[in-house]
Amino acid sequence: MKKSSVLIILSMLFSCSNDDAEQLYGTWRVDSKFYKAKYEILEVENKVKAKIKYYNDDTTVIKEDAVNPRYILNNLLQKENVFVDAVSGATTSNEYITEIKPKHKDTLEVITHLMNKPLKELWIRIN
Repeated sequence: MKKSSVLIILSMLFSCSNDDAEQLYGTWRVDSKFYKAKYEILEVENKVKAKIKYYNDDTTVIKEDAVNPRYILNNLLQKENVFVDAVSGATTSNEYITEIKPKHKDTLEVITHLMNKPLKELWIRIN
């Protein structure tokens, strides 16, 4: 009885820790009235990053560059149920921190804190 309980608990722990960031991988469209954007979340050099595929806010247009890709998030790390950009979150001022909360397998809630005020948006999976 004790052995089976320990085995069940260990299998649950290992199955949950099996790179939860994989649920973020894919291409995402931002659901916003203010700008259009597509980002791809992928693993690059053992870091989870978000690459710009397309961005247009009517003043700036950025298109994907295969030679010199641009990233908006450089090192997503999981902290409990949230993924935090370790690069922006490492600043001492805490003026710019990005968090990603998976809401559904095809929906992410992305919260960017600017001057301690949260800006929330939804990213919808497109592939």
